Amino acid sequence: MQQTVFALTEKGLQKAWDLFADTEETLIWSALQGVMGETVGDDPDKPSAVRTTTGDFAFFAGNPYSAGAEQLIKSVTVPLLGCSDGHFAGWWNRILSIWPDAQIFDRYTIQKETRFDREKLEEYAQSLPEGFTILPIDESWYARCLKEKWMCDFVSNFPTASDFVKRGLGFVAVDPEGQPAAGASSYSIYLGGIEIEVDTNENYRRRGLALAVCAKLILTCLDKGLYPSWDAANLASVSLAKKLGYRMGHPYKIFYLPQMDAQQTATGQVEFTEKR
Repeated sequence: MQQTVFALTEKGLQKAWDLFADTEETLIWSALQGVMGETVGDDPDKPSAVRTTTGDFAFFAGNPYSAGAEQLIKSVTVPLLGCSDGHFAGWWNRILSIWPDAQIFDRYTIQKETRFDREKLEEYAQSLPEGFTILPIDESWYARCLKEKWMCDFVSNFPTASDFVKRGLGFVAVDPEGQPAAGASSYSIYLGGIEIEVDTNENYRRRGLALAVCAKLILTCLDKGLYPSWDAANLASVSLAKKLGYRMGHPYKIFYLPQMDAQQTATGQVEFTEKR
């Protein structure tokens, strides 16, 4: 079979940037910048259709009817698929023609360049219930996160503990017995910022833990000159983001392929859970 999916040359990457023009999705930036993930296309130098993959997400841009677009869609190995605003209807139809059982749901963009109220964030970070503390995710916590389903995406996109400690950033809130109750971390990284992942153990919800640990993460990002980007999986995530000072952007559609979750689980990779 003739090859139709190619790694991109520098020239091809520049074309990919053009095809994803005006995107504010940092998972796409991560791949295009070569920081995390990968970018492929239907031609190494002059792609007319491209795909970025970072973590559990693949995004498509360009011409959905190009000769190589079908293989770009067929060859995905992650459970979540999105597409750029350009040619949206074409990608939508093409994805469903190849993955007819794909589930479709809304996510919500959060506007970039928020001007945070540090005083309020510091108040939130100190608002833990009595006996709870916030700890940084270090190498030992990296291993602990990978062992627990609700925590795994705090670190799963970093191949080793040392890589996370070097390039990632995250915190866990622990109860008086030292058990993890909530956390906020860098799901992914890009030049100049992180994409936030947040979740709370179901036994500790509605105690303000996510608010406190997110405030701690955002403050640390600001101290390090990093932008803490947020993209919401649901309206509860939007509500938390607003309390922290963000403003909602707009809803967008995402495709979910449950069979890819099953495949990842069978091969020992982490299972997707919709949290952020």
